[in-house]
Amino acid sequence: MSKKELILTIVLCTFVMAFLMSGLMTLFQFGFTKQWVMVWAQGFPVAWFCAIILNALIIPHVRRFASYLATDKVQRSQVL
Repeated sequence: MSKKELILTIVLCTFVMAFLMSGLMTLFQFGFTKQWVMVWAQGFPVAWFCAIILNALIIPHVRRFASYLATDKVQRSQVL
């Protein structure tokens, strides 16, 4: 995956997940009200910023671990 593709993936995935999760979590707290929309609108940018930073820091480690888990046991024992 190219660096450009990785950055776009991080930005788009974090946008979608922050949008959906912040919306769902505030919906559970407030129900379908005007207050819910206002709180969601305030919380989403914070959630997205946090998601981008955390993903940029954690994604490489998750990929490495997923790659390790996907290898055969024989190959894993050679890595260790």
